[in-house]
Amino acid sequence: MLVEAHISAFRLGLLGRTLAYNGAAALIASALAIPAAFVVGRGRGILARGVSLALPLSLLMPSMAFTYGWKQVFRLAGFTLFPQSAGDVSRCIWTLAAWLWPLPALGVGVWLRWLDPQLQQQALLDGALRRVTWRALRPAVLACFAAALVLAVQEFAVYEPTGISVVATEVRTVFDTGAVGSDWKAIAGAISGEEAPTADQAHRAAAALATALPLLAI
Repeated sequence: MLVEAHISAFRLGLLGRTLAYNGAAALIASALAIPAAFVVGRGRGILARGVSLALPLSLLMPSMAFTYGWKQVFRLAGFTLFPQSAGDVSRCIWTLAAWLWPLPALGVGVWLRWLDPQLQQQALLDGALRRVTWRALRPAVLACFAAALVLAVQEFAVYEPTGISVVATEVRTVFDTGAVGSDWKAIAGAISGEEAPTADQAHRAAAALATALPLLAI
């Protein structure tokens, strides 16, 4: 099955879509996390403790719950999002960001709390507190962005209901059908039940691995 792990135009497009969609979700999640991160990192008392305890609750919920919730929000707001359209993709990106933002909020908040207080005091005296703080937070922000990106790229439940093709949904489809690559068929066809599994589990697992290899290499 590793012979099937070649780079084709389809797989390059698949990899590009995956990194673009989920990179945008991780970027939005990181931006949403900044206010809560400063509450966790700089806050004291009941507010900071309450935010720190509430943040992980979002990550404990399945992403599918967020998918159904945001679908209802857009429906009640009067937005009609056609499957696989730009609006539908944007909804998926926003859903992932709304699910993942507590992760960078906690990570950056803890990093901010661990910063050297003497460094911050000196920066305050020099009138450069904001610049020094952002510079010190850069490794934490990048690490949390990467963690959110990794979680986003493995997520198929958000993209699958409307048949959006990313690596996670293609791996799921390949494992279900045994058809490597899906170069010739949209993911929605396999999900709708037009194809039945055509190989044993070991064969389908190997096919799924071949489909995921470009992303695993990155």
